[in-house]
Amino acid sequence: MEKKIHLSLCNVDLRPLDHKDVLNISRLLNLKVNTHYATSKSSADADNVFEKEKRDYIYCLEKSLQTNASYVLMIEDDTLPHTDLFNVLPHVLDFRLTFLKKQSTECSDQFLYMKLYHPKSISTYLSKEPNRIPELFSLGFLIGAFMVRLNMCLTTMSTKQLYMTWLCSFLYVILVVIAVGRPNLLELRRISKFLYNVVPAPSCCTPAMVFTQKGGNVVINYLTKVHCARNYGKDSAIDTLRQGSSHGLKAFYIEPNLVQHIGLVSAVRLRDKDPYVS
Repeated sequence: MEKKIHLSLCNVDLRPLDHKDVLNISRLLNLKVNTHYATSKSSADADNVFEKEKRDYIYCLEKSLQTNASYVLMIEDDTLPHTDLFNVLPHVLDFRLTFLKKQSTECSDQFLYMKLYHPKSISTYLSKEPNRIPELFSLGFLIGAFMVRLNMCLTTMSTKQLYMTWLCSFLYVILVVIAVGRPNLLELRRISKFLYNVVPAPSCCTPAMVFTQKGGNVVINYLTKVHCARNYGKDSAIDTLRQGSSHGLKAFYIEPNLVQHIGLVSAVRLRDKDPYVS
């Protein structure tokens, strides 16, 4: 059965009718434009760009969910999709999640959300994410054991030499892997869509997110109840929701990233982004 894809633009500019880029793109590609005319609930919120960003996100997600699509992909305007996006994402949604569901009763077709981006600068092994250190040690054990096996084929070693060789190999691999960097090693997974990994969603950032109907509505209901301000933007609020368990839904992340965050100036935080930190 052929799947239908609905594409739309969400215009949340303060003066939406003056947003020439949106108007020109919509004419060029014959797209539907969902226009959000900003309203403020109080004078205190009038200059709160964090609260406006949250309300705009709620509006755009609500409009997208109204199409009754199985999945909604929300991509922000400072995001550049990777060439593999539409090759990898359907594979993950159609096959990988089905496999995970069979392996665990906790996994459902209706997940909370799926992230397609996580900053490389905090994707290192030395991170607070619980899967990073086990991943680092696993590489050390595996490659270290291979190096020991290779040495055994080339020379004869005593039991003591064998253990010392393995320990040195393990430590050597750990140091090399850290020096090369986890984000760089993840790039090797782009060789095939079957090598992309699906892991529990880490904290931070919403340039590209996939929502299910149920997950999207849970996010909307939660964001409606919270107030965003400096140091607590919509991404922090969504992360707080992820850490809770009342909704009973899992959040995932596809690695390596399927999009790039190309914005150099933050309109919300009014500061330039370091071009060397992605």
